[in-house]
Amino acid sequence: MRSRALLSLAALALAVCLERAGYYGLRSVLMLHLRDSGAEVASVAALFGFSMWVHHGAAVIGGALALAAGPRWTALIGAGVAACGAALFAVDGPAPLAMMVVAAGAGIFRPCPWAAAAETVFAEDDARAVAGVGRMASSARFATVAACATLFYACANVAALVATPVTARLFGSVGFGAVAWTGAGLDVLAGGCAVVAALIGSGAPIQPGAAPGQGAYRDPAVRVDVVVPASDAPRAVGGLAILGGVTALYVLAMSASYVPRPRGSLTLAYSLNPIVVLVVAAICFFAWLAFALSKSAPPPLLAWGAGLTVFAVGLLFTGMALDGDGGASTIPYLGGVVLMAAGEAASGPVGLAYASTTTRTRASTLVVAAFGLTSAVGGFGAVAMGSRGLILVLAVLLLAAGGVAAARARSLHERFFV
Repeated sequence: MRSRALLSLAALALAVCLERAGYYGLRSVLMLHLRDSGAEVASVAALFGFSMWVHHGAAVIGGALALAAGPRWTALIGAGVAACGAALFAVDGPAPLAMMVVAAGAGIFRPCPWAAAAETVFAEDDARAVAGVGRMASSARFATVAACATLFYACANVAALVATPVTARLFGSVGFGAVAWTGAGLDVLAGGCAVVAALIGSGAPIQPGAAPGQGAYRDPAVRVDVVVPASDAPRAVGGLAILGGVTALYVLAMSASYVPRPRGSLTLAYSLNPIVVLVVAAICFFAWLAFALSKSAPPPLLAWGAGLTVFAVGLLFTGMALDGDGGASTIPYLGGVVLMAAGEAASGPVGLAYASTTTRTRASTLVVAAFGLTSAVGGFGAVAMGSRGLILVLAVLLLAAGGVAAARARSLHERFFV
């Protein structure tokens, strides 16, 4: 892969870190700020709930914007909108409006890096073909996209892990205004990274001259327009629908598995998740990178199914550890949390990699946004938080889905995605 492509991917990864740090940091102290301002608990909770729906809806809007602007410039738009929302907080503007603007900007930004990374990898493959080197094997190409998706997944968790305590300290020592201005600054920097990725990145898609059902990519390094056929869209959409449905179940399970009233060492569960995700994501990143360099890789659904199975086993542990008083047995519950986080880190990026490679056109950002809507189901899981029966039922369903995906990974991959 050429240096310009590597620099573009590095800029996208940094943009994810900065934008997520600003978003998570602001949200981590926002409830305290609103309560200090005299807002009622019920109204604050309703505001947070509505902002999440704005966030998910804005992701689809971002996907639509990318049809015209491309994922990198759309990421700049999203970061700019989020910065305006954070600045509105900083100048004591209307809190509900500021919160919705931040949520909208973060949503617009959200699907863009994944689609931009896949676009860059495909463009590099095109450049190889034009140069006469030969295209990458499809398995190696997907492994490269999966490595990028896993890296971005890890970046988002690094941001959450670092930003939350840093913001809490800043909030306690300086106040919410400083937190808001810091969030705005981080969003501006994230937008700058998106600009860098747009200016040096290869593979910006162009529509003129592309035949129906094809995606055209201009590679600025070789100055040649490369037109490649799109994948079998109906089959791929069907496969993504299945992956999305199962993903919605595990997001629902993740929300329902939280202990309503954690006590003592059970509070460790909230700190363990991002740490385990980071460790497993790092392992998976290097594994996908090794597969990409070796020019061969196992069927991606094998990794997805294995991760889902590990998640389901962890869910069984957490479900059986719950008691009827809003608590849980500490060791089994924490063990389940570790397994769930490991499964999430292994399977989550694979689903995003599938979503970002479904089409070779700018519609890939919209596909990623639509796939990301599965996380909206998590809000419904919060209603049934600590429901042992629901958790065990979901665990059995996910265990079955993961087992089928892992056992029939190659045939399912070839049926839907080749």
